[in-house]
Amino acid sequence: MKLMKSWSNAVLSVTRAVFAVVVLASGSADAGTVAWYHFDEVAPGTHLVSSDVVLNAVDPTTLKGKPYSVGTPGTGDYSALGSNAGFMPMASNDVAETVYVVDPVGGTTNRNERSLFFTYDDAIIDNKPQSRYGGCVQVASDSTLSLANVTVEFFVRPIRLTTSQSGMQLVAKQSSANSKFTYSICMSERGRPYVNVYDSGGTLMNTTGNSKFIAPASLTLLDGHWHHIAFTVSGTDAKLYMDYGLVASTTLTESLTYNDAGPLYIGASQMGYYMPGGFIDEVRISDGVLEPTSFLRLLDTDPKLTCFHLDFERSVHAELPHVVGISATGATARVTWGRLPVLTNDVPSASLADGFGETLRKTNACSVYLDGGHVKYQHLDILETPEVTIECFLKYIAASNYTNILRFNKSNNNWYASTIWSLGFSNEKLFMRIDTTEKTNQTKTFGNPINDGKWHHVAVTISERASGITVKVYDNYRQIGDTWNIDGFLDYSQGSCLGFGLSSVSSAVFHGFVDEVRISRGVLSVDEFLHKGNVGTMIIFH
Repeated sequence: MKLMKSWSNAVLSVTRAVFAVVVLASGSADAGTVAWYHFDEVAPGTHLVSSDVVLNAVDPTTLKGKPYSVGTPGTGDYSALGSNAGFMPMASNDVAETVYVVDPVGGTTNRNERSLFFTYDDAIIDNKPQSRYGGCVQVASDSTLSLANVTVEFFVRPIRLTTSQSGMQLVAKQSSANSKFTYSICMSERGRPYVNVYDSGGTLMNTTGNSKFIAPASLTLLDGHWHHIAFTVSGTDAKLYMDYGLVASTTLTESLTYNDAGPLYIGASQMGYYMPGGFIDEVRISDGVLEPTSFLRLLDTDPKLTCFHLDFERSVHAELPHVVGISATGATARVTWGRLPVLTNDVPSASLADGFGETLRKTNACSVYLDGGHVKYQHLDILETPEVTIECFLKYIAASNYTNILRFNKSNNNWYASTIWSLGFSNEKLFMRIDTTEKTNQTKTFGNPINDGKWHHVAVTISERASGITVKVYDNYRQIGDTWNIDGFLDYSQGSCLGFGLSSVSSAVFHGFVDEVRISRGVLSVDEFLHKGNVGTMIIFH
């Protein structure tokens, strides 16, 4: 899982259902993450055995989880993995539509490529019957997890019930009192989410005397979709959320206690509770109460945000243009054929309108002339986003074939590393290269030659989904060429750095003027692109 910055305080779009259990106190506030298990360390199809660990993404050196066998080992080919391997969980690449999970609290976006798969009684695996093949993940007892105020959350997609159990345990914290749990988040035989909470003596508690508080009968997790689960405790008030909506609540007779607290279990436990056949993912525990708006969410594409903007109105010194929002000291001037970038007063327009940010700049006095020089910016993880809009104004004078204007590389500082994406020219036409996790050096040329000596607004939108990547290229606010569909995902695993006016070889150079280089998170519409013209009302004809 690749951790990336930004995405905080966002209004998030959700494409899969969510279930959360929360125990709230008045004046609740956002909490810090203690542990986060994402299951991305193991290749899909790998059966977890005793030597494997499930890392805590917050601190991989602490609170590690390990696979735990529940019940009778499986048979057949899995017996070669060890006496209990046949009843161990398995890493899977079954995740929701999106491949990103957003944390509104920490302001991070996580690439999500794996989940944990638990099968059920009498499963058929590879055409062989497997007797009660499954298991769970066990996190050893640790005082860090004994939280009086706590939020526990995760995504789950049950497939079916075990044949022998009516209470399916999803995530639980064990207590030694009467061999019970402090809390246990479960699913009923009809797929209804519910919670058991136990007092200091190991007795189920709430004010009504019921053994559990449960979602209405009309709600179920057994619908074939991913659902999100979270559990929060503060004081004695308990609430249950499903799809970010409150569906049940109760009052406990006492606050949470951890008498000789036992392990945390993900999926099942050694006490006879079994995971329904299905998948679980993104198990996060926070020290304190989260409101539903702070629960883990799916891919966030709104609001859109400018992450990088070279406006050339100011400069640290002549060859290092100022970058809005990014320290210019991180930039390094590079000399090709002895020529550095030069600031000029040749601009596309005396004023600019920013329809996306609803900000206007009344004066535009500077651009940059490139005659072989370039600038690189190291380790720009703020640009490592699944949806991005790249735009600038440019005036073409000349260019070597297959040269770049902007190039985003798979390295924190190496400009001879592989490309993530690049925008440049091929035979005076706009040219894109995209390297994905599936295939490298995928290239495409768009539109007609831009060699008329005039300023052009150029924009590219890149959108990543589980089905692949789509690329659209615009010249002067009109899409040119067909939408480009590419297999795979953008590969940010090796870091990234951005080059402006940079090519991989010194002989491939661009000669011309560039202004207002802006890279934004999200796919901007044409109306949201930068526009030249007078400040005031603007009409755009499509």
